[in-house]
Amino acid sequence: MASRARIEWATLGEGRSLNGSAHNIIQLLHGTAAMLDVSASPTTGAARPVAPGFGLHGMGYALVRCLGSSAHPVAVAWGDDPIASSANGKLVEPGEEVALYCREGMLFSLVEVAE
Repeated sequence: MASRARIEWATLGEGRSLNGSAHNIIQLLHGTAAMLDVSASPTTGAARPVAPGFGLHGMGYALVRCLGSSAHPVAVAWGDDPIASSANGKLVEPGEEVALYCREGMLFSLVEVAE
């Protein structure tokens, strides 16, 4: 069974909470979320998700989640020409979400990591 991942694009920052101020809260979502079927072959070429524009500062976060129904974790690499592998990229376990700092136009590659 292949793994599945979802990438959402967000601006994070400070905000108010019931207990005072909070850090790293989602202030704004950008573009459309990417749903990916991730296999043992890394996403390459035009299949790689591209970070959208993040507004004034041009930087934001990719919120990468390995969906809980996934059979294995996924590795995600990002940059100008990334190719994910088990040794190259941030490992994301099923059900886990990570925030990756990125800029507009940055590419993302994901690969399933069989243990």
